Amino acid sequence: MQSLTSYFIYLTYGMLGILFLFAAIKSLLYIRSPKQAPSRADIDTKLLNTLNDRREPE
Repeated sequence: MQSLTSYFIYLTYGMLGILFLFAAIKSLLYIRSPKQAPSRADIDTKLLNTLNDRREPE
């Protein structure tokens, strides 16, 4: 029984390590990605397109 619980402990640590690496890689990719806020004209255009699409009956 002792070896089974130690096996699960090692398995848990392995999964936590993989999860940590995944979160670290995703964080680095997010930090390195270029972030540009949309301009007011882009926002207005998207808003008007969305409102016009909802008004047109199919």
